[in-house]
Amino acid sequence: MKRMPRTLLGQTALYLVVMMLIGQVVWIVGGAIFFFQPLTQSFEEYLSATLTLAENSVESYTENIGTPPTEPIPLAHLDNSKIVPDSVPKPDFQADENSIVEEVVATLRGRFGPEVLIHEELGEPFWGFFRNESFIWVRFLAEGKLY
Repeated sequence: MKRMPRTLLGQTALYLVVMMLIGQVVWIVGGAIFFFQPLTQSFEEYLSATLTLAENSVESYTENIGTPPTEPIPLAHLDNSKIVPDSVPKPDFQADENSIVEEVVATLRGRFGPEVLIHEELGEPFWGFFRNESFIWVRFLAEGKLY
């Protein structure tokens, strides 16, 4: 049984196939290192900054009004973000952290405490690939209450 082709054409074809496979592996590893890792870090920083802003907003609201918020309040300049007290109906926070990168959840819990829970609510499929109206719910502790 032959293992290596004897003709120059067969050897060239085998060489090209091996080089293409090596190239694909290099591109996949490079994409993971240079694209997904910085994307995860920037998402983590965005969520961390948003949580810090939310905590500060709750503290400021409590100082100005005298009681913690009982109704949803807008989160500063972020039009699509609200601070919602735990008494307002929200989705169940399942232990479904597969959709959010586990490193992000672990880092946020390290910074803001073990009370932080994250739930991603995906919208309806749009053209098969995209989803419209996706929501990320983050549960956190501020002023002794859950939001």
